Amino acid sequence: MASHGEHPVIIRVEKLKTIGFAIASGRHTWREIPTNNADPERRHLNQDWRQVASSNQLAAAIKSRHAALTEEPSPDSVVCLEYLITANHYAFRLGGGLVDHEAYFRDSLAWLEAKHCKENIVAVNVQLDELTPHLVVYVVPVVTEADKLVNRSVIAPGRDINGKQNRVVAKVKKAGSIRLSAAHFVDGPAKLSQIQTEFAAVVGTKHGLVRGVEGSQANHVTTKSWYEKQRLLKELAGELPSIPVFSDELLRPAVVEKGFFGRTENSEERRTRVNAGIKKAVSPALALAEQAKAAQAKVESLEIALAHSREASKELYSIYTDGLSNEQQTKLADIADAYRIENKRIADADAAVRAETEASNAKLAEAQRRVDALPLRRKLASGAAQTFIEHAIAALKAVQNLWQRVDWGKTAADAIRESTTEHHQSHESGWKAVFDLSPGHVDVTESERAIKLDQARELDRKIETTGQKFRPDDPSLGS
Repeated sequence: MASHGEHPVIIRVEKLKTIGFAIASGRHTWREIPTNNADPERRHLNQDWRQVASSNQLAAAIKSRHAALTEEPSPDSVVCLEYLITANHYAFRLGGGLVDHEAYFRDSLAWLEAKHCKENIVAVNVQLDELTPHLVVYVVPVVTEADKLVNRSVIAPGRDINGKQNRVVAKVKKAGSIRLSAAHFVDGPAKLSQIQTEFAAVVGTKHGLVRGVEGSQANHVTTKSWYEKQRLLKELAGELPSIPVFSDELLRPAVVEKGFFGRTENSEERRTRVNAGIKKAVSPALALAEQAKAAQAKVESLEIALAHSREASKELYSIYTDGLSNEQQTKLADIADAYRIENKRIADADAAVRAETEASNAKLAEAQRRVDALPLRRKLASGAAQTFIEHAIAALKAVQNLWQRVDWGKTAADAIRESTTEHHQSHESGWKAVFDLSPGHVDVTESERAIKLDQARELDRKIETTGQKFRPDDPSLGS
């Protein structure tokens, strides 16, 4: 029995009755579906200790093990067992405890191999992307029975007084078999309790863990609700109020009026003052208690909602799988995967179109904003910017202000030509004005802008060094 300060082992087993249920479980294990309590940035830390590393590979491994059976499983046979092994978060070194999760999981796997035989363990996954380390093990519940002698009624020579053929009980050899039987391992409360006891004794004690309370009626708290509970507790985990200490000063009668005729408080005044002091001292603790009570109520309602959701999910899943063979369920899962892939492709394509449309609309809006701003900028601008604005307004006027019909490359080149030859301004300032003001240059990238300005500066240095005049065919004037 766990006592205060001791951490219990956690081992749970779930029966997966169809290949479809095994695939659904595998999708969670290998994060093929969104897993709220798992950190995607830590997913690379997860480990597989068998060759199986996906839900489809799990289904194939289960079927491969079933192929070795000598007895045909019944339609309601459990196809696989899923073991979950862990401990309290604070028991592990990662949570400040003493348990080395890898050593604990290695010993747990060895215990399962001894119980089920190594060849029947088809997948082993160590999950380190959650707050608490978990070990998930998939076991095909195979029972192997050797040849044995059994008592059988067999025909014997002669007949009895009634004329019936004589029969005797004889030892007859019964051939061995390999069959599925989850009931052999986990059927009923007694066997499940025995698993808890044996696992704690063989594995848990080696790592300082103990068996949970035997016969406990405590309800299982889902992983998701546990994390929600931790989040709520963290919200309350500010500076906890200290335990109130009442000094003699608080209890000693206080002086109400000083002087020769002064007086101390009477019993009613003293009672009022002391009660007020006590109330002030304990109010932080009372407030925290109310918060904790509200948080606990929220967690309990959350657990109920999660339990209902889980049951509803099982019922919904069974609508599509009941009456189907394992092979048909696998095909159904493959079809669903194909639909998911196609839906994602369509969604990605739609998102790309939306992003392209939004970017195009943003460029059009910016171009129109630049057009609308030209008259005001005309009054405030100077230098190369003013030269470009004059050319831009003239070009717009020629096409009734339809900026899409303007040849902005030619407009830029004409403006820079005038700036450099007539006003002795630099090519760099001319191109900066174009990039900042031209409606036709809103889609120029930062790298394209940098290249063009580098070319303009190089041309300016050449002109300054050699005294060379402006050349209309200079490459820096390309639009």
